[in-house]
Formats: sequence, C-alpha cells, structure tokens
Amino acid sequence: MTRFAMRLTDRPVARFGWIGGITAASLLVIVLLSPQVDYLPVAQTDMIWNNFRLPPGGNIETARAEMAPVVMERLQPYLEGKKQPKGKYYNSIRLDFQGADLGALMDAARVAVDEIPQAFPGLELNQPELQLVPDEWRIARAGLTRPEVASAIRAYTGGIHRRNSPSCRSSRRAPACRRSAN
Repeated sequence: MTRFAMRLTDRPVARFGWIGGITAASLLVIVLLSPQVDYLPVAQTDMIWNNFRLPPGGNIETARAEMAPVVMERLQPYLEGKKQPKGKYYNSIRLDFQGADLGALMDAARVAVDEIPQAFPGLELNQPELQLVPDEWRIARAGLTRPEVASAIRAYTGGIHRRNSPSCRSSRRAPACRRSAN
C-alpha cells in the first residue's frame, strides 16, 4: 500500500496533480451540497428592539430629559410613515427592573406603571413579574426542598394541581396529598 502511494506521488507533477484534484473535488462537493440561499422566507417584521440602561446615578428625570427626547425624535419619522420601515403599532415594551434594593425597585416600578400609560396611550400593562431568589439555608432549615418551595409559590401566584406537585410525588407527603385531593 505504501509503495503504491509513493509511486503515485513520486514526481512533483503528480503531487501537484493530486493536490489540485483533491481541492477541486472538495470545492465541487461544497458547491453541490450547499443549500439554496433563499430557503428561508423573508420575515416581515416591524420591530425595534433596544436595551436601555441608565448610567450610575441616573434616574427617571435624567431619562426623561436626556434620553427620551432623542429616542422619540429618532423614532417619530418611522411612526409617522415618513421613513421606512413604517412603524404600525407598538407590539410590546418590556421593562426589567433589577437591583439589590427591593424598595427602590418597587418605587421605580410604581413610577413606570403611572408614566407608561401617559407616554404610550393604549398600551396595556399585562404581565408584571416578581422574581424570588431562594435562600437555600432557610429552605433546608424548614425541612423543604427547592421543588416544594417552587410548588408553593406557583400555588400562591397562579394555582397548581395538588396531585401534580413535587411534594405530593414524594413518599413522605403522599398520604396528606391523597387526603387533600378528595
């Protein structure tokens, strides 16, 4: 086998021939197996997605005085149809408040709830969210597991079927679940 390979590549012309042939065959395979460039439909979306973060020390007055006029000025031609793509409607605006001070976050959320309907008439506030960060030590001290705490939170906030909760699937609480399901 080695002698055969050496015989096929013993001359420089033969080596360059093999290199050129393998390269040409690779390119031919690439061209033949490449998908058509128009295999996906054209997405017709009128959407602006942006992320605003206030600088340290920034507040709602800073945003209103310095950021909002610039954003509104730049968006206005699209909303009026003077520039393309024409903005037809507001699909959704999502605000995420993050930070360590829950009181300040709640104050900011209250301001947003009051200000957003005035700034964008007709916009609905439909999905407020509260994120809870579990304290593993306290959960363990209470004799619970993370799935049990998650089920309790789901039960308090949106409802849960008792038989489907992780705490009912565990053997130590199964009798209580059977009693409560009746």
